[in-house]
Amino acid sequence: MSSASLEEPFALVKDKKRGAKTGQGWATGWGPALGMAALLVVVTGLVWRTVRYALQFPIWGDESFVCVNLLDQTYGGLVGPLKVGQVAPILFLWGELAAYQLLGSAEWALRLLPFLAGLAAVGLSWPLIRRALPAPASFFAVSLLAVSYYPVRHAVEIKPYAFDLFFAVALLLCAVRYLETRATGWLAALTLLTPVALLGSYPAIFVAGAIGLALLPSVWRHPHASTRIWFALFGLFAAATFLGHFFLVARQQFDVEQAAGGVVHSIWQDWFPPLDPGSFLAWLWQAHTGNMLAYPVGGPHGGSVATLLLCLVGAWAWWRGGNRTVLALITLPFLFSLGAALLQKYPYAGSARLSQHLAPAICLLAGNGIAFLIGRLFPASQTRTAFIVLLALCAFGLAGIVRDLVQPYKTPAELWNRDFVRNLMENIGPEDQIVVFHPRGEVRPGIEWYLEQHPGRVAWQGEVDWDRLTSSGGKLWAVQFYFGKTAPEMIQAGVESSGLGMRLEYVRREIGPPEHGPDPVNAEVWVFRRE
Repeated sequence: MSSASLEEPFALVKDKKRGAKTGQGWATGWGPALGMAALLVVVTGLVWRTVRYALQFPIWGDESFVCVNLLDQTYGGLVGPLKVGQVAPILFLWGELAAYQLLGSAEWALRLLPFLAGLAAVGLSWPLIRRALPAPASFFAVSLLAVSYYPVRHAVEIKPYAFDLFFAVALLLCAVRYLETRATGWLAALTLLTPVALLGSYPAIFVAGAIGLALLPSVWRHPHASTRIWFALFGLFAAATFLGHFFLVARQQFDVEQAAGGVVHSIWQDWFPPLDPGSFLAWLWQAHTGNMLAYPVGGPHGGSVATLLLCLVGAWAWWRGGNRTVLALITLPFLFSLGAALLQKYPYAGSARLSQHLAPAICLLAGNGIAFLIGRLFPASQTRTAFIVLLALCAFGLAGIVRDLVQPYKTPAELWNRDFVRNLMENIGPEDQIVVFHPRGEVRPGIEWYLEQHPGRVAWQGEVDWDRLTSSGGKLWAVQFYFGKTAPEMIQAGVESSGLGMRLEYVRREIGPPEHGPDPVNAEVWVFRRE
Protein backbone atom coordinates (compact mmCIF):
# COMPACT_ATOMS: atom_id res chain seq x y z
CA MET A 1 0.00 0.00 0.00
CA SER A 2 1.13 3.52 -0.74
CA SER A 3 1.74 5.96 2.10
CA ALA A 4 1.37 9.08 -0.04
CA SER A 5 -1.50 10.55 1.93
CA LEU A 6 0.71 10.98 4.97
CA GLU A 7 2.53 13.62 2.99
CA GLU A 8 -0.67 15.26 1.71
CA PRO A 9 -2.96 17.04 4.17
CA PHE A 10 -6.42 17.39 2.63
CA ALA A 11 -5.45 14.73 0.07
CA LEU A 12 -8.41 12.55 0.97
CA VAL A 13 -10.09 9.82 -1.05
CA LYS A 14 -13.70 8.76 -0.86
CA ASP A 15 -14.56 5.23 0.06
CA LYS A 16 -17.42 4.65 -2.39
CA LYS A 17 -19.19 2.12 -0.17
CA ARG A 18 -19.07 4.15 3.03
CA GLY A 19 -18.61 7.66 1.65
CA ALA A 20 -16.05 8.24 4.38
CA LYS A 21 -12.86 10.24 4.11
CA THR A 22 -9.77 8.11 4.63
CA GLY A 23 -6.06 8.58 4.03
CA GLN A 24 -4.46 6.68 1.20
CA GLY A 25 -2.10 3.91 2.25
CA TRP A 26 -4.17 2.87 5.29
CA ALA A 27 -6.51 -0.08 5.19
CA THR A 28 -9.93 1.51 4.85
CA GLY A 29 -11.52 -1.19 6.96
CA TRP A 30 -9.45 -0.06 9.93
CA GLY A 31 -10.55 3.58 9.60
CA PRO A 32 -13.56 3.37 11.96
CA ALA A 33 -11.56 1.37 14.50
CA LEU A 34 -8.77 3.95 14.55
CA GLY A 35 -11.39 6.67 14.80
CA MET A 36 -12.94 4.96 17.82
CA ALA A 37 -9.51 4.66 19.43
CA ALA A 38 -8.94 8.38 18.91
CA LEU A 39 -12.39 9.09 20.32
CA LEU A 40 -11.45 7.06 23.39
CA VAL A 41 -8.38 9.25 23.86
CA VAL A 42 -10.47 12.42 23.50
CA VAL A 43 -12.99 11.14 26.04
CA THR A 44 -10.12 10.35 28.40
CA GLY A 45 -8.89 13.92 28.06
CA LEU A 46 -12.35 15.31 28.78
CA VAL A 47 -12.72 13.02 31.80
CA TRP A 48 -9.29 14.12 33.05
CA ARG A 49 -10.36 17.77 32.90
CA THR A 50 -13.64 16.97 34.64
CA VAL A 51 -11.98 14.96 37.42
CA ARG A 52 -9.42 17.69 38.01
CA TYR A 53 -12.21 20.28 38.10
CA ALA A 54 -14.32 18.22 40.51
CA LEU A 55 -11.38 17.69 42.88
CA GLN A 56 -11.26 21.47 43.49
CA PHE A 57 -7.53 21.84 43.85
CA PRO A 58 -6.68 24.63 46.32
CA ILE A 59 -6.04 27.94 44.61
CA TRP A 60 -2.33 28.19 43.93
CA GLY A 61 -0.04 31.20 43.78
CA ASP A 62 -0.63 32.45 40.22
CA GLU A 63 -4.38 31.94 40.55
CA SER A 64 -4.48 33.83 43.83
CA PHE A 65 -2.81 36.80 42.11
CA VAL A 66 -5.92 37.04 39.91
CA CYS A 67 -8.34 36.29 42.74
CA VAL A 68 -7.25 39.14 45.00
CA ASN A 69 -8.16 41.50 42.17
CA LEU A 70 -11.79 40.38 42.48
CA LEU A 71 -12.09 41.48 46.12
CA ASP A 72 -14.18 44.67 46.49
CA GLN A 73 -13.79 45.32 42.78
CA THR A 74 -16.14 46.65 40.09
CA TYR A 75 -16.29 45.95 36.38
CA GLY A 76 -15.04 49.47 35.70
CA GLY A 77 -12.26 49.07 38.22
CA LEU A 78 -10.88 46.02 36.40
CA VAL A 79 -10.23 48.20 33.37
CA GLY A 80 -7.52 49.94 35.37
CA PRO A 81 -4.30 48.64 36.96
CA LEU A 82 -4.32 45.26 38.67
CA LYS A 83 -2.74 44.13 41.92
CA VAL A 84 0.32 41.86 42.11
CA GLY A 85 1.50 42.90 38.64
CA GLN A 86 -1.23 40.95 36.86
CA VAL A 87 -1.78 41.20 33.12
CA ALA A 88 -5.07 39.73 31.85
CA PRO A 89 -7.60 40.53 29.10
CA ILE A 90 -10.72 42.36 30.14
CA LEU A 91 -13.26 39.78 28.99
CA PHE A 92 -11.59 37.15 31.14
CA LEU A 93 -11.52 39.50 34.15
CA TRP A 94 -15.17 40.45 33.75
CA GLY A 95 -16.14 36.80 33.43
CA GLU A 96 -14.30 35.91 36.63
CA LEU A 97 -15.84 38.83 38.51
CA ALA A 98 -19.31 37.77 37.34
CA ALA A 99 -18.66 34.19 38.48
CA TYR A 100 -17.44 35.45 41.86
CA GLN A 101 -20.45 37.69 42.38
CA LEU A 102 -23.06 35.22 41.12
CA LEU A 103 -21.67 31.84 42.18
CA GLY A 104 -19.41 32.62 45.13
CA SER A 105 -15.78 32.05 45.98
CA ALA A 106 -15.59 28.25 45.76
CA GLU A 107 -12.85 26.86 43.56
CA TRP A 108 -15.39 25.28 41.20
CA ALA A 109 -17.15 28.62 40.70
CA LEU A 110 -14.02 30.58 39.83
CA ARG A 111 -12.73 27.86 37.52
CA LEU A 112 -16.03 27.33 35.73
CA LEU A 113 -15.33 29.60 32.74
CA PRO A 114 -11.79 28.27 32.07
CA PHE A 115 -13.18 24.74 32.45
CA LEU A 116 -15.92 25.36 29.88
CA ALA A 117 -13.39 27.03 27.56
CA GLY A 118 -11.10 24.00 27.91
CA LEU A 119 -13.88 21.56 27.06
CA ALA A 120 -15.02 23.69 24.12
CA ALA A 121 -11.46 23.92 22.79
CA VAL A 122 -11.25 20.13 22.61
CA GLY A 123 -14.71 19.90 21.06
CA LEU A 124 -13.94 22.45 18.35
CA SER A 125 -10.52 20.98 17.69
CA TRP A 126 -12.08 17.82 16.27
CA PRO A 127 -13.76 19.51 13.25
CA LEU A 128 -10.71 21.76 12.81
CA ILE A 129 -8.15 18.97 12.80
CA ARG A 130 -10.13 16.49 10.70
CA ARG A 131 -10.46 19.16 8.00
CA ALA A 132 -6.81 20.17 8.16
CA LEU A 133 -5.42 16.61 8.11
CA PRO A 134 -6.50 13.25 6.72
CA ALA A 135 -6.94 10.23 8.92
CA PRO A 136 -4.94 8.90 10.71
CA ALA A 137 -2.81 12.03 11.12
CA SER A 138 -5.91 13.86 12.37
CA PHE A 139 -6.44 11.13 14.99
CA PHE A 140 -2.97 11.65 16.40
CA ALA A 141 -3.30 15.44 16.41
CA VAL A 142 -6.63 15.59 18.22
CA SER A 143 -5.46 12.95 20.71
CA LEU A 144 -2.34 14.97 21.49
CA LEU A 145 -4.40 18.07 22.22
CA ALA A 146 -6.88 16.10 24.33
CA VAL A 147 -4.43 14.50 26.78
CA SER A 148 -1.40 16.78 26.81
CA TYR A 149 -0.72 18.02 30.32
CA TYR A 150 -0.72 21.77 29.82
CA PRO A 151 -4.07 22.13 28.02
CA VAL A 152 -5.60 19.97 30.75
CA ARG A 153 -4.00 21.92 33.58
CA HIS A 154 -4.88 25.35 32.22
CA ALA A 155 -8.49 24.31 31.63
CA VAL A 156 -8.81 24.11 35.42
CA GLU A 157 -7.00 27.29 36.47
CA ILE A 158 -8.19 30.81 37.21
CA LYS A 159 -6.00 32.22 34.46
CA PRO A 160 -6.78 33.25 30.85
CA TYR A 161 -4.74 30.50 29.19
CA ALA A 162 -7.73 28.25 28.44
CA PHE A 163 -9.28 31.26 26.67
CA ASP A 164 -6.09 31.58 24.56
CA LEU A 165 -6.46 27.99 23.38
CA PHE A 166 -10.22 28.19 22.81
CA PHE A 167 -10.12 31.36 20.74
CA ALA A 168 -7.15 30.10 18.71
CA VAL A 169 -9.07 26.94 17.81
CA ALA A 170 -12.29 28.86 17.07
CA LEU A 171 -10.57 31.41 14.80
CA LEU A 172 -8.62 28.75 12.93
CA LEU A 173 -11.76 26.66 12.46
CA CYS A 174 -13.58 29.58 10.81
CA ALA A 175 -10.59 30.20 8.54
CA VAL A 176 -10.20 26.54 7.54
CA ARG A 177 -13.92 26.21 6.86
CA TYR A 178 -13.77 29.26 4.61
CA LEU A 179 -10.85 27.78 2.68
CA GLU A 180 -12.73 24.51 2.37
CA THR A 181 -16.05 25.97 1.20
CA ARG A 182 -15.18 29.49 -0.02
CA ALA A 183 -18.49 30.44 1.65
CA THR A 184 -18.73 34.07 2.68
CA GLY A 185 -20.70 33.03 5.76
CA TRP A 186 -17.59 31.56 7.36
CA LEU A 187 -15.71 34.78 6.70
CA ALA A 188 -18.57 36.69 8.31
CA ALA A 189 -18.42 34.37 11.34
CA LEU A 190 -14.67 34.96 11.57
CA THR A 191 -15.19 38.71 11.39
CA LEU A 192 -17.79 38.75 14.17
CA LEU A 193 -15.83 36.37 16.39
CA THR A 194 -12.54 38.26 16.17
CA PRO A 195 -13.40 41.23 18.46
CA VAL A 196 -14.63 38.83 21.15
CA ALA A 197 -11.47 36.75 20.80
CA LEU A 198 -9.19 39.77 21.10
CA LEU A 199 -11.01 40.97 24.22
CA GLY A 200 -10.69 37.53 25.79
CA SER A 201 -7.13 36.65 24.80
CA TYR A 202 -4.06 38.82 24.30
CA PRO A 203 -2.19 36.38 21.99
CA ALA A 204 -5.29 35.89 19.81
CA ILE A 205 -3.99 38.87 17.82
CA PHE A 206 -1.14 36.66 16.55
CA VAL A 207 -3.65 34.10 15.27
CA ALA A 208 -5.87 36.79 13.74
CA GLY A 209 -2.86 38.37 12.01
CA ALA A 210 -1.80 35.00 10.61
CA ILE A 211 -5.31 34.35 9.31
CA GLY A 212 -5.45 37.74 7.61
CA LEU A 213 -2.14 37.20 5.85
CA ALA A 214 -2.89 33.58 4.84
CA LEU A 215 -6.39 34.29 3.51
CA LEU A 216 -5.49 37.44 1.59
CA PRO A 217 -4.64 35.76 -1.76
CA SER A 218 -7.80 33.64 -1.70
CA VAL A 219 -10.05 36.56 -0.81
CA TRP A 220 -8.39 38.78 -3.42
CA ARG A 221 -9.30 36.28 -6.14
CA HIS A 222 -12.85 35.70 -4.90
CA PRO A 223 -15.47 36.74 -7.47
CA HIS A 224 -17.95 38.20 -4.97
CA ALA A 225 -17.51 41.72 -3.64
CA SER A 226 -19.32 40.76 -0.41
CA THR A 227 -16.45 38.41 0.46
CA ARG A 228 -13.89 41.19 0.10
CA ILE A 229 -16.09 43.51 2.16
CA TRP A 230 -16.30 41.00 4.99
CA PHE A 231 -12.55 40.48 4.83
CA ALA A 232 -11.98 44.24 5.02
CA LEU A 233 -14.31 44.37 8.03
CA PHE A 234 -12.33 41.53 9.59
CA GLY A 235 -9.14 43.56 9.36
CA LEU A 236 -10.88 46.72 10.58
CA PHE A 237 -12.51 45.00 13.56
CA ALA A 238 -9.26 43.25 14.49
CA ALA A 239 -7.21 46.46 14.37
CA ALA A 240 -9.80 48.57 16.21
CA THR A 241 -10.37 45.98 18.95
CA PHE A 242 -6.67 45.34 19.49
CA LEU A 243 -5.75 49.02 19.66
CA GLY A 244 -8.70 49.91 21.88
CA HIS A 245 -8.01 47.02 24.23
CA PHE A 246 -4.32 47.86 24.32
CA PHE A 247 -4.68 51.57 25.12
CA LEU A 248 -7.62 51.22 27.54
CA VAL A 249 -6.58 48.05 29.39
CA ALA A 250 -3.24 46.46 28.56
CA ARG A 251 -1.09 49.58 28.66
CA GLN A 252 -2.26 50.38 32.19
CA GLN A 253 -1.44 46.88 33.36
CA PHE A 254 2.06 46.96 31.86
CA ASP A 255 2.74 50.54 33.03
CA VAL A 256 1.93 49.62 36.62
CA GLU A 257 4.08 46.49 36.38
CA GLN A 258 7.04 48.55 35.21
CA ALA A 259 6.46 51.25 37.84
CA ALA A 260 6.47 48.55 40.51
CA GLY A 261 9.97 47.46 39.52
CA GLY A 262 9.28 45.35 36.45
CA VAL A 263 8.25 42.25 38.41
CA VAL A 264 6.50 40.52 35.54
CA HIS A 265 8.98 41.76 32.96
CA SER A 266 11.87 40.36 35.00
CA ILE A 267 10.15 36.95 35.10
CA TRP A 268 9.73 37.06 31.32
CA GLN A 269 13.26 38.27 30.64
CA ASP A 270 14.62 34.84 29.71
CA TRP A 271 11.71 34.40 27.31
CA PHE A 272 12.77 37.37 25.18
CA PRO A 273 15.40 36.52 22.55
CA PRO A 274 18.89 38.03 22.67
CA LEU A 275 19.77 40.19 19.70
CA ASP A 276 23.29 38.97 18.88
CA PRO A 277 23.20 36.14 16.28
CA GLY A 278 25.18 33.52 18.21
CA SER A 279 23.15 33.82 21.39
CA PHE A 280 19.94 34.05 19.38
CA LEU A 281 20.51 30.68 17.70
CA ALA A 282 21.25 29.02 21.03
CA TRP A 283 18.17 30.64 22.55
CA LEU A 284 16.06 29.53 19.58
CA TRP A 285 17.09 25.91 20.15
CA GLN A 286 16.32 26.11 23.87
CA ALA A 287 12.98 27.78 23.18
CA HIS A 288 11.80 25.06 20.81
CA THR A 289 13.02 22.13 22.87
CA GLY A 290 11.53 23.37 26.14
CA ASN A 291 8.10 23.70 27.72
CA MET A 292 6.47 25.39 24.73
CA LEU A 293 6.48 22.07 22.84
CA ALA A 294 5.66 19.86 25.84
CA TYR A 295 3.01 17.78 24.02
CA PRO A 296 1.94 15.47 25.46
CA VAL A 297 4.67 16.11 28.01
CA GLY A 298 8.14 17.62 28.04
CA GLY A 299 10.29 20.09 29.87
CA PRO A 300 13.11 22.61 29.72
CA HIS A 301 16.72 21.90 28.74
CA GLY A 302 15.84 19.75 25.75
CA GLY A 303 12.94 17.88 27.34
CA SER A 304 10.73 18.41 24.27
CA VAL A 305 13.22 17.48 21.53
CA ALA A 306 11.04 14.58 20.39
CA THR A 307 8.03 16.83 19.83
CA LEU A 308 10.16 19.35 17.95
CA LEU A 309 11.42 16.62 15.62
CA LEU A 310 7.85 15.40 15.03
CA CYS A 311 6.76 18.96 14.21
CA LEU A 312 9.62 19.46 11.77
CA VAL A 313 8.86 16.17 10.04
CA GLY A 314 5.16 17.02 9.97
CA ALA A 315 5.82 20.47 8.51
CA TRP A 316 8.16 19.05 5.85
CA ALA A 317 5.63 16.38 4.84
CA TRP A 318 2.88 18.99 4.78
CA TRP A 319 4.94 21.30 2.54
CA ARG A 320 5.62 18.46 0.12
CA GLY A 321 1.98 17.40 0.07
CA GLY A 322 0.60 20.82 -0.81
CA ASN A 323 -2.27 22.82 0.74
CA ARG A 324 0.28 25.31 1.96
CA THR A 325 -2.35 27.90 2.78
CA VAL A 326 -3.44 25.86 5.80
CA LEU A 327 0.21 25.28 6.68
CA ALA A 328 0.68 29.05 6.63
CA LEU A 329 -2.41 29.48 8.83
CA ILE A 330 -0.94 27.38 11.60
CA THR A 331 2.73 28.39 11.36
CA LEU A 332 2.50 32.15 10.91
CA PRO A 333 1.38 32.65 14.57
CA PHE A 334 4.85 31.39 15.56
CA LEU A 335 6.46 34.14 13.50
CA PHE A 336 4.16 36.85 14.83
CA SER A 337 4.76 35.67 18.40
CA LEU A 338 8.51 35.62 17.85
CA GLY A 339 8.36 39.11 16.38
CA ALA A 340 6.53 40.38 19.47
CA ALA A 341 9.23 38.76 21.62
CA LEU A 342 11.98 40.46 19.63
CA LEU A 343 10.24 43.75 20.43
CA GLN A 344 9.97 42.60 24.08
CA LYS A 345 6.19 42.96 24.01
CA TYR A 346 5.13 39.35 24.59
CA PRO A 347 7.26 36.42 25.76
CA TYR A 348 8.02 33.55 23.41
CA ALA A 349 8.47 29.99 24.62
CA GLY A 350 9.82 29.49 28.14
CA SER A 351 6.40 28.45 29.38
CA ALA A 352 3.61 26.48 27.73
CA ARG A 353 1.01 28.58 29.53
CA LEU A 354 1.82 31.71 27.53
CA SER A 355 1.88 29.72 24.29
CA GLN A 356 -1.51 28.04 24.41
CA HIS A 357 -2.49 29.89 21.24
CA LEU A 358 0.20 27.80 19.50
CA ALA A 359 -1.02 24.47 20.90
CA PRO A 360 -3.34 23.66 17.93
CA ALA A 361 -0.48 24.19 15.46
CA ILE A 362 1.95 22.12 17.54
CA CYS A 363 -0.49 19.21 17.75
CA LEU A 364 -1.36 19.42 14.04
CA LEU A 365 2.29 19.36 13.00
CA ALA A 366 3.27 16.66 15.49
CA GLY A 367 0.27 14.53 14.54
CA ASN A 368 1.19 14.78 10.87
CA GLY A 369 4.77 13.89 11.76
CA ILE A 370 3.68 10.80 13.68
CA ALA A 371 1.55 9.58 10.78
CA PHE A 372 4.31 10.21 8.24
CA LEU A 373 6.93 8.34 10.28
CA ILE A 374 4.62 5.38 10.92
CA GLY A 375 3.92 5.12 7.20
CA ARG A 376 7.63 5.24 6.34
CA LEU A 377 9.09 3.17 9.19
CA PHE A 378 6.32 0.58 9.66
CA PRO A 379 4.74 0.11 6.21
CA ALA A 380 3.67 -3.45 6.92
CA SER A 381 2.18 -2.78 10.34
CA GLN A 382 1.18 0.85 10.23
CA THR A 383 -2.38 0.32 11.49
CA ARG A 384 -1.19 -1.78 14.42
CA THR A 385 1.46 0.83 15.22
CA ALA A 386 -1.15 3.58 15.07
CA PHE A 387 -3.26 1.69 17.60
CA ILE A 388 -0.27 1.37 19.90
CA VAL A 389 0.39 5.14 19.71
CA LEU A 390 -3.25 5.98 20.43
CA LEU A 391 -3.41 3.52 23.31
CA ALA A 392 -0.21 4.99 24.73
CA LEU A 393 -1.79 8.45 24.64
CA CYS A 394 -4.89 7.06 26.32
CA ALA A 395 -2.70 5.48 29.02
CA PHE A 396 -0.97 8.83 29.52
CA GLY A 397 -4.33 10.49 30.13
CA LEU A 398 -5.41 7.76 32.55
CA ALA A 399 -2.12 8.13 34.43
CA GLY A 400 -2.83 11.85 34.74
CA ILE A 401 -6.24 11.12 36.25
CA VAL A 402 -4.72 8.72 38.78
CA ARG A 403 -2.03 11.21 39.68
CA ASP A 404 -4.60 13.94 40.36
CA LEU A 405 -6.72 11.60 42.48
CA VAL A 406 -3.66 10.68 44.56
CA GLN A 407 -2.40 14.28 44.86
CA PRO A 408 -5.31 16.74 44.45
CA TYR A 409 -3.20 19.89 44.66
CA LYS A 410 -0.46 21.53 42.63
CA THR A 411 2.12 21.99 45.40
CA PRO A 412 1.97 21.56 49.21
CA ALA A 413 2.14 25.35 49.67
CA GLU A 414 -1.39 26.16 48.47
CA LEU A 415 -2.79 23.12 50.25
CA TRP A 416 -1.29 24.49 53.46
CA ASN A 417 -2.75 27.95 52.76
CA ARG A 418 -6.27 26.59 52.49
CA ASP A 419 -5.97 24.14 55.39
CA PHE A 420 -4.52 26.81 57.68
CA VAL A 421 -7.50 29.11 57.14
CA ARG A 422 -10.01 26.24 57.33
CA ASN A 423 -8.57 24.99 60.62
CA LEU A 424 -8.61 28.50 62.01
CA MET A 425 -12.25 29.06 61.09
CA GLU A 426 -13.29 25.66 62.45
CA ASN A 427 -11.84 26.42 65.90
CA ILE A 428 -13.08 29.95 66.58
CA GLY A 429 -16.27 30.59 68.49
CA PRO A 430 -19.20 32.69 67.23
CA GLU A 431 -18.15 35.71 69.33
CA ASP A 432 -14.42 35.41 68.70
CA GLN A 433 -12.41 37.81 66.55
CA ILE A 434 -9.58 37.02 64.12
CA VAL A 435 -7.16 39.89 63.65
CA VAL A 436 -4.24 39.68 61.22
CA PHE A 437 -1.37 41.89 62.36
CA HIS A 438 -0.45 42.81 58.79
CA PRO A 439 -2.09 44.97 56.12
CA ARG A 440 -3.62 43.28 53.10
CA GLY A 441 -1.01 42.63 50.46
CA GLU A 442 1.76 41.71 52.90
CA VAL A 443 0.78 38.07 53.23
CA ARG A 444 0.63 35.35 50.62
CA PRO A 445 -2.16 36.18 48.16
CA GLY A 446 -3.53 32.67 48.63
CA ILE A 447 -3.82 33.16 52.39
CA GLU A 448 -5.32 36.62 51.87
CA TRP A 449 -7.89 35.20 49.47
CA TYR A 450 -9.08 32.44 51.80
CA LEU A 451 -9.20 34.78 54.80
CA GLU A 452 -11.20 37.34 52.82
CA GLN A 453 -13.94 34.79 52.22
CA HIS A 454 -15.06 35.29 55.83
CA PRO A 455 -16.22 38.92 55.93
CA GLY A 456 -17.00 40.20 59.41
CA ARG A 457 -14.88 37.48 61.01
CA VAL A 458 -11.43 38.72 59.98
CA ALA A 459 -9.84 42.14 60.51
CA TRP A 460 -6.48 43.36 59.22
CA GLN A 461 -3.55 45.50 60.30
CA GLY A 462 -4.09 44.80 64.01
CA GLU A 463 -7.45 46.63 64.07
CA VAL A 464 -9.15 44.94 67.04
CA ASP A 465 -12.76 45.87 67.78
CA TRP A 466 -12.20 46.18 71.54
CA ASP A 467 -15.76 47.31 72.32
CA ARG A 468 -17.28 44.31 70.60
CA LEU A 469 -14.76 41.99 72.21
CA THR A 470 -15.55 43.40 75.65
CA SER A 471 -19.32 43.14 75.29
CA SER A 472 -19.32 39.67 73.74
CA GLY A 473 -16.70 38.09 75.96
CA GLY A 474 -15.18 36.33 72.98
CA LYS A 475 -11.58 35.37 72.42
CA LEU A 476 -9.06 37.29 70.36
CA TRP A 477 -7.23 35.23 67.74
CA ALA A 478 -4.22 37.30 66.69
CA VAL A 479 -2.40 36.06 63.60
CA GLN A 480 0.91 37.02 62.07
CA PHE A 481 3.09 35.61 59.29
CA TYR A 482 6.79 36.06 58.74
CA PHE A 483 9.49 34.65 56.46
CA GLY A 484 12.94 33.51 57.53
CA LYS A 485 13.29 35.78 60.56
CA THR A 486 12.19 36.07 64.17
CA ALA A 487 8.72 37.56 64.55
CA PRO A 488 8.50 40.88 66.37
CA GLU A 489 6.48 40.88 69.57
CA MET A 490 3.92 43.26 68.10
CA ILE A 491 0.96 41.10 69.07
CA GLN A 492 1.84 40.95 72.77
CA ALA A 493 2.55 44.66 72.85
CA GLY A 494 -0.68 45.51 71.02
CA VAL A 495 -2.88 43.48 73.34
CA GLU A 496 -1.20 44.74 76.50
CA SER A 497 -1.70 48.35 75.38
CA SER A 498 -5.47 47.84 75.30
CA GLY A 499 -5.69 47.86 79.10
CA LEU A 500 -8.50 45.28 79.05
CA GLY A 501 -6.64 42.62 80.99
CA MET A 502 -6.47 40.06 78.18
CA ARG A 503 -4.69 36.88 79.21
CA LEU A 504 -2.66 34.80 76.77
CA GLU A 505 -4.25 31.36 76.60
CA TYR A 506 -1.85 29.70 74.17
CA VAL A 507 0.30 30.25 71.10
CA ARG A 508 0.19 27.98 68.07
CA ARG A 509 3.07 28.04 65.62
CA GLU A 510 3.16 26.44 62.17
CA ILE A 511 5.68 26.37 59.35
CA GLY A 512 4.17 26.29 55.89
CA PRO A 513 5.99 25.04 52.76
CA PRO A 514 7.74 27.57 50.50
CA GLU A 515 5.65 28.99 47.68
CA HIS A 516 7.38 31.63 45.53
CA GLY A 517 10.98 31.46 46.71
CA PRO A 518 13.02 29.26 49.05
CA ASP A 519 11.72 30.52 52.41
CA PRO A 520 8.89 28.75 54.24
CA VAL A 521 6.15 30.81 55.83
CA ASN A 522 6.01 30.93 59.63
CA ALA A 523 2.56 31.44 61.10
CA GLU A 524 1.72 32.27 64.69
CA VAL A 525 -1.73 32.30 66.23
CA TRP A 526 -1.96 33.98 69.67
CA VAL A 527 -5.20 33.30 71.51
CA PHE A 528 -6.28 35.71 74.27
CA ARG A 529 -9.30 35.76 76.58
CA ARG A 530 -10.52 38.18 79.23
CA GLU A 531 -9.31 37.43 82.74
